Amino acid sequence: MAAEMGSSSAGSKERSNRFVWWFSVLATFLVVMVGAIVAWPEWFGFDKKQVWDYLDVFLVPAAVAGAAAWLAWELHKRQRKDEKAQEETALKVENQRAQDEALEAYLDEISRLLTDEKRPLSRARQGDILSTVARARTLIALTRLDRKRKRSVLQFLYESDLLKKGEVVVDLKGADLREADLGLADLSAANLHRADLHRADLSEADLSGANLRKADLRDANLRKADLRESDLRESDLSGADLSE
Repeated sequence: MAAEMGSSSAGSKERSNRFVWWFSVLATFLVVMVGAIVAWPEWFGFDKKQVWDYLDVFLVPAAVAGAAAWLAWELHKRQRKDEKAQEETALKVENQRAQDEALEAYLDEISRLLTDEKRPLSRARQGDILSTVARARTLIALTRLDRKRKRSVLQFLYESDLLKKGEVVVDLKGADLREADLGLADLSAANLHRADLHRADLSEADLSGANLRKADLRDANLRKADLRESDLRESDLSGADLSE
């Protein structure tokens, strides 16, 4: 798809350059012809006294040519605008597809680790090799996902008991949860220690007993959130909405 978009863009640019070239040639030809007639009317069979009378003969085709050129230019601009809109739509679709694939790949990988018969991820402990691998996979995945897909990752980890406070398997310290859509989410007793929740939507979320120590909650929406018994020591709540 990227190759197709590049080819389309190159083709549009080539058409634009060709149009400008032909328009310049036409304009130059008309200017030269009119100037030549004014300067040397006898060469073209005009009487010097009648040259200005004859010029109106050229004004009509010149005006028509100018109007045609203007119309062509407007059509070209509209076409370019439509092409740009199509390119932006294609990029958005491609980006959504890439995010879906990244999320699916991540969930498949963590699910595989969870269901491993010999060494399931649920039995891992923070800091061991399996936990470190899962953490690395999680941090990378979060940087590639939008706010709604970040919610999917967090809910999956939470419901898989990998974020339980006191028994953390996947440490989210420094995890990119910026602007994550976590409204109404159940994250009670979750470990979000040092997580980056800048501008995250946590409105009406259940964060009771959660570990939010040193979390970045700047400008976060915590309206109506349940923060009973949650640990907010050293967390940054500047600009956060804590109403109700």
